[in-house]
Amino acid sequence: MRGVFVDANEALAVIFERMTKPGDPAVRIHRDPDVMPDQLPKVLDGAEIVIIDHTALPTGIARLCAGLKHVVFLGTGARSYMNPEELAELGTEVHLIRGYGDTAVAESTIALMWAAARGIARMDREMRAGNWLREDGMQLTGKTLGLIGFGGIAAEVARIALGSGLRVQAWNRTPKSYSGVEFVDVDALLAQSDIISLHLLLNDETRGFLSRERIAAMKQGVILVNTARGALADEAAMIDALKSGHIRHAGLDVFDVEPLPADHPLTKLPNVTLSEHSAFRTPEASENLIAAAWEHCRRIAKGK
Repeated sequence: MRGVFVDANEALAVIFERMTKPGDPAVRIHRDPDVMPDQLPKVLDGAEIVIIDHTALPTGIARLCAGLKHVVFLGTGARSYMNPEELAELGTEVHLIRGYGDTAVAESTIALMWAAARGIARMDREMRAGNWLREDGMQLTGKTLGLIGFGGIAAEVARIALGSGLRVQAWNRTPKSYSGVEFVDVDALLAQSDIISLHLLLNDETRGFLSRERIAAMKQGVILVNTARGALADEAAMIDALKSGHIRHAGLDVFDVEPLPADHPLTKLPNVTLSEHSAFRTPEASENLIAAAWEHCRRIAKGK
């Protein structure tokens, strides 16, 4: 059984090579993070396993990948890049990796929250332009952080936030409990939270979850943080709320279209702090990620 890591950047490639063990299935590393979907059939060359970091795998392309039986996706958000149900109909199983970067993403969420509260990015831009911008920030101690979705990342966010003096409440589709966190219905969370952070997986049920109506129901002057998936929020409604000041500031790591076009409306708004879908990227998370990818490959090769 053969595999190909089709879109490895150099950092992940080095880790992948280092973690190879005697007896492992043969996995070739294709060092091209910018590989295009239509190149994948040739790159795979009949391999049964494809390891994918961020490249789209349309169903039509997968049909051309002779022998492909397994997709090891480096993360949880495979639906942003492929249709797992359609791939299953072709006989190709999609394997996800959960939990590898919970702490990394949680720390980035907290960083965006604080940057939004104090306008750090805007002050930095203004000072580099020769201006001396001094505006009141939001003091977060005692404020309410609302978490929409409560998996491993949100639990890490809650841990850090509770230690920082914030009140934390959360909504989840299934019952959860966590010491110090108050679980409420989504309407109460929207109305009461000074900061709202999104932590849902993207699927047909959650796409557009933060609708125009739900954005309007949020507290005036709320901070919004999204390190999950851009499509969870109605982008046009979010932009309108940022322009009006209903949303005080947004800290965004994910977007409807990635990479975010240079002329996108979000790049023109002063009350938005942007990062390049990089919340999960730390050396520690990368080690966890690649170790889990290898375990998938070993299990598949053994027929388990």
